Amino acid sequence: MEEIKTRKRRVNYEDAECEAFVETIKWQYPNLYKMMIHVPNGGKRGAAEAAKFKKLGVKKGFPDYVFFYPSGKFPGLIIEMKKSMEHGGSKAVVSAEQKEWIMNLRERGYAAYICEGADEALDTLKKYLRSENIMG
Repeated sequence: MEEIKTRKRRVNYEDAECEAFVETIKWQYPNLYKMMIHVPNGGKRGAAEAAKFKKLGVKKGFPDYVFFYPSGKFPGLIIEMKKSMEHGGSKAVVSAEQKEWIMNLRERGYAAYICEGADEALDTLKKYLRSENIMG
């Protein structure tokens, strides 16, 4: 009898972190949820679709979440989500383009961060809403 090989299903931990983050905001901060958006820049695309998106204005490295919700001196909060180290494996990679976006957004007065996991992103969001000095 021939053995049937099964492929191990790959888990996207960053997506799981993002889903947990959004669900928490949806239920704990419904007014904020109305004023946030996820920017689906990542993922695998064919060459034709990638070229089309580029023509439409998609830019490499743009952060994952934008909150159109002023707090304190900031006009909005912007978060690039990475998987947390709790899931094992290697540290998430932050691209040069992502670092540049965060820097440019901060220079223009936005609260902009790279967060490792949903817990860190939620902590950052809570500090932002309390208008604490979180720029660091």
